[in-house]
Amino acid sequence: LVVTPLLIDAETGALRWSKRYQTSLKASEMLAMERDIAARVAADVGQPFGVVANIELTRIDADAFNGDEAYRCHLRAIQFWSSYRRDDFAPARQCADRLAAGGDANVQAMRAILLLDAARLDYDSRPRAEILAEASELAAEAYRRSEKAALPRVARYSASLCQGEIEIFKRVGLAAVRDYPNNPTTLLDVGAKLALGAGDWDHGVELVARARALSSQISNWFEFADVIDAIRRNAEADTKGLHAAALDSAHPLLLVVDAALQSRLHNEDARRAAMSALAAAGYDGPQAVAALIERQCWTREAKSALAGRLTADAGGRSTAQH
Repeated sequence: LVVTPLLIDAETGALRWSKRYQTSLKASEMLAMERDIAARVAADVGQPFGVVANIELTRIDADAFNGDEAYRCHLRAIQFWSSYRRDDFAPARQCADRLAAGGDANVQAMRAILLLDAARLDYDSRPRAEILAEASELAAEAYRRSEKAALPRVARYSASLCQGEIEIFKRVGLAAVRDYPNNPTTLLDVGAKLALGAGDWDHGVELVARARALSSQISNWFEFADVIDAIRRNAEADTKGLHAAALDSAHPLLLVVDAALQSRLHNEDARRAAMSALAAAGYDGPQAVAALIERQCWTREAKSALAGRLTADAGGRSTAQH
């Protein structure tokens, strides 16, 4: 594997330094490879620029999982988070739970995030409030152990949002944005939660837009907060590829957004296709879909934006109760 780090001037965008490094790559040694490259960059560029790589070393250490088994569990979780398929949830959660006794902050954070997903998607038969309480406890403990690591931060601000602790959510989430202002994943996640969960639509959608501007690899449906915002405002949105992506991924929430969008556009065949895919994913019929929307850690306004469209018939006549 050839790795070519680039040192860019933040103000001018000019390339200050670059170099090619050769290294081996194995899935179980990804973090070790990152650590090795960062150390070599620090040695090569010297001060003051070497501090950038030294900071990266600190970040890598904070984000590292304790052992190969924990890293493999993280890969299982990432597979689940790519589409939120029901079949991928149990292996990810079981793997993480097996490592719970080790007390690793990243593992505890991963468990907390998976529990939040279980509560939102009805993948756990327990009462939603009980699941959220357990997730919040795990997230708080992970964050106490490692405030700067990525997953504990995500777990903490996500659990706080679901528990209605908006100030904690904003403090932790916006700190992550300040620390990683050019990280598309951070901008997307915090931005979506600001808009949908905290009701700060302008700031949230702005962060989502910044993330997309930073990376050409982010499809316009990857984070759909701005699509829901457009539905809410009855405005146009860039939704090219969303319908195909929803059907291909079977992502439950993306399917809900797609069904609402197709209803708004009066595309009855596409709306039915999305609803059929939702039924196949375990959310069969309008009541099940309405319950799925209600389980989200969103504001009433965000939930109503989708529910209002899904209770409209193909001709656009709303049957929603106001």
